[in-house]
Amino acid sequence: MRVQGPNLASGNAGAVAAAQMELGRLSAGVSKALNKFVHNNRNKPLTTSTLDKVQGRFWSGNNEDQVAASSLTEKLWEVSAGAVTAVIEAQSEKQGIKNHNFAKVPVIGSTREGLDIVIGFKDKGEELEAVSLDVNPGGSSINVARALTNFGTPFELVGIAGLGDVGRQFLKALEKEGINTDDLYRVSEDTRFHFSTAVNGNEYWLVSRSPKLSSTEVDQFTDVLLAACTKNEKEILALANNSPNGANEMYMPEIIEETQDKHGMFVIYDPKFRAISPGEMHAVLWKGPGMIKPNLSELGQIVNIDAEALRNDRDLLIHMAQQMLKQYGIKMALISMDKDGALLIDKKRVAYAPAPQIKVASPGCAGDTGIAAVIDITKKRNFMPGKLTDPQFKRVLGAFVAGGAATAAKPGSNIATLKEMQELEKDVKPIFV
Repeated sequence: MRVQGPNLASGNAGAVAAAQMELGRLSAGVSKALNKFVHNNRNKPLTTSTLDKVQGRFWSGNNEDQVAASSLTEKLWEVSAGAVTAVIEAQSEKQGIKNHNFAKVPVIGSTREGLDIVIGFKDKGEELEAVSLDVNPGGSSINVARALTNFGTPFELVGIAGLGDVGRQFLKALEKEGINTDDLYRVSEDTRFHFSTAVNGNEYWLVSRSPKLSSTEVDQFTDVLLAACTKNEKEILALANNSPNGANEMYMPEIIEETQDKHGMFVIYDPKFRAISPGEMHAVLWKGPGMIKPNLSELGQIVNIDAEALRNDRDLLIHMAQQMLKQYGIKMALISMDKDGALLIDKKRVAYAPAPQIKVASPGCAGDTGIAAVIDITKKRNFMPGKLTDPQFKRVLGAFVAGGAATAAKPGSNIATLKEMQELEKDVKPIFV
């Protein structure tokens, strides 16, 4: 939620005022921390040039830079903790999903969650002025859970929460959104946070380290996840794209194999090469998850073809995607193409849906909301995700595109409502190609 957004209307007025006051302090603290990181005068006004330098050094991979980056994230939390707490306190509480008629529910498996801190800057030419602050629980699977809560579809969330200050605010933010945190396994190290901003169409991300689990903590978290799949066998399992920090490289492939073979779960996996190594990614694919959701860049990395070549040649894209499905034994692929819409492909069918006309505010959580929309429609309509009829095949694709677009139109890391998604879905007309 954001400090000046409409969803504060029903919040506590005093808490809202406190959050707005904290925004000014946050802006000054962040500016000094980022300038110091790139050896500028700490009192220099923050500019896009400084953000570019910060981003380059933070993600450089150089050992010295990584040590400095760790210190930077510690400082960012120090200067933002007051504002984060104020924003979460100001948020009005949502009603959770309590009563439903489903004997079993989808399982959302989260392994790299965190607190999203998104500061909005206005570019005044000579400097950047902070104008908004969004704070939400985040991470790909957490965003799927948040969207399902907005859509009114029950689920069981299994994840990790640290016991430090960030972890406490993360749990509070989830509870404010009406999400049950009982199955979030508590670990000794703190939850991570993602600090980001978007200026003039460019996104900047700074991320603290994920809590590292001991071997005992990995085993106990796995027990919680498998217990949820035992209770909800033959349901959908939406997995995070990487293993818990501290698990071995084969952790995720083994989870996919066990949950599919022993519990009959239909696994949805969102591949991201920047999150895991190429070797681990291909090990995951060889387990044949039920559905994967690559974008064009990720598909290009899997099939070893440039993403723009795939974008410009639809026949090549479809051919390579179907070859990939056959090679790995994957049932279907949802391929997101941002402004060009999306494709849903199985070994025999291909459906295409154009993207609806929207003004993109922030694309960060769009794909996660799209996955939630797929889960939502299959659960509410009683579709069998591995055995979709032709009309169901197109409905699933339409829901995915509408859900993603509805969230992309919202600022920061905010998630679309069911009404916003359904309004766009009316204009999405998937066709077989």
